[in-house]
Amino acid sequence: MSNFAILRIQKLKSMVSVRRSFKHSYREQTTHNADPERKGENLLFHAKSTVQAMKVLRDRLPLKIRKNGVLCVEHLITASPEWFDNKSLKQE
Repeated sequence: MSNFAILRIQKLKSMVSVRRSFKHSYREQTTHNADPERKGENLLFHAKSTVQAMKVLRDRLPLKIRKNGVLCVEHLITASPEWFDNKSLKQE
């Protein structure tokens, strides 16, 4: 299989979907496609847990949000597993 890039962008419009995304990202729920042995290699910015991340989000949101408003936009940027072979963290 050849190397390829993956870019996924998704609008999150409810607090439930935002919380679900955080729980997945912080590995606070079972994530079948993630190796639990490598959890320490994840790079986390600002918050260290779903509870902290939800507080940061709530503090930054306006008081009034449209019913169909977007709360945040989730970005996933990664590559095929082969691309990561034999690369240092700096190269990645």
